[in-house]
Order: sequence, then structure tokens, then C-alpha cells
Amino acid sequence: GMCNILLGLIQKVVSSVHYSFGDKKEMAHIVVPAYSFFERMTVTKPGEQVPPMGETFPESKESIAQRKSSTKGDYDWNTEDTYSMSYHSMYFDLPSWRVVKVPVTPDLD
Repeated sequence: GMCNILLGLIQKVVSSVHYSFGDKKEMAHIVVPAYSFFERMTVTKPGEQVPPMGETFPESKESIAQRKSSTKGDYDWNTEDTYSMSYHSMYFDLPSWRVVKVPVTPDLD
């Protein structure tokens, strides 16, 4: 009930999210492409200085818009670069894997 509602709302905001409550063949999961999910993403080439943690990662508005509108599979990840990504939400406490501060519901974990 409540999970379907929350996941449906998330899917309206992030259309590429996929979820399953699992069955005999697969475990329950929630999946979203990292490339389009994160608010900011910076790619640092080998030998370059990575952006400092605790500060907003540098990324242009144009780059964010292009990245967020991308489709699955159109980004080439590699093992040479360093990827710095950030996501902020008043409703998700990612370190504790909790949904928090949603009106009319207690915090969920």
C-alpha cells in the first residue's frame, strides 16, 4: 500500500526508476541510473584535483539538464576517472536508509 504510493510518486519525478517487490526469481529492489539521478556530478580525470567534499560540486546548468534528460545507456563509465556525485532531499536520509518528514506518515525505514 504505502510503498506503492511512495514509489509511484518517485517514479513521476524520476521516470527511469524501476522497482520490484521481488518474487521467486528475483529479490526486491529499487534501481535508478546514477547518471541521471544525482543532482550534481563531476568527473575528474587522472592527475586532476577532485572537488572538495562538503561543498557544491561544480556543474553547469546546461550539463545538469543534459545529464538528467539522458536515456539509459548513453554514458560511458570508466575505471580511470573519479566520479563525485551529490543528492539532497529533505525526505530521504540516505545514510540511514530512511524516508523522513513525509506529511501524515511516520518516518519509514
